[in-house]
Amino acid sequence: MRLKGLVVILLTAGVMEAHHSIAAEFDTSKSVAVKGTVCSAEFSNPHSHLFVNVKADNGKAETWIIELSGTAQLKAAGVIVKDVFNTGDPIQIEAYPARTLAIPDAEATLFVGGCPTFLANVIRKGHAKELTLANGKQIRFDDANLAVTVVRQ
Repeated sequence: MRLKGLVVILLTAGVMEAHHSIAAEFDTSKSVAVKGTVCSAEFSNPHSHLFVNVKADNGKAETWIIELSGTAQLKAAGVIVKDVFNTGDPIQIEAYPARTLAIPDAEATLFVGGCPTFLANVIRKGHAKELTLANGKQIRFDDANLAVTVVRQ
């Protein structure tokens, strides 16, 4: 019986560790506006990720990795991901910035989420608060209540 309880604890510990507090990785006291084009997206649980190409104010290219809710929450809110996030579509995002750069000063061409990221690009990461898509649809993320709301269709 003791062994069975220990196995359950060990199995659930990995799952509990895998999902983190937003404040651990993202600065929830700040908000950034990200405006760019969708490069690609990866959808999974507990989080999905949107990869966005952005031209920064200084003229340099940046690739943003935007953490979203998982596919289960998106689907429950009526967001059909394959129909909503299309490569090349313009997008505006309000996000909590990561506490550190995802990959500071990338030194070589690499692919981030299937997006080519070139020399001197900065890879940044944020957690979505609200998205505005090319068709005007707005999606809000409420992490405190684990909710996704489509504000405007």
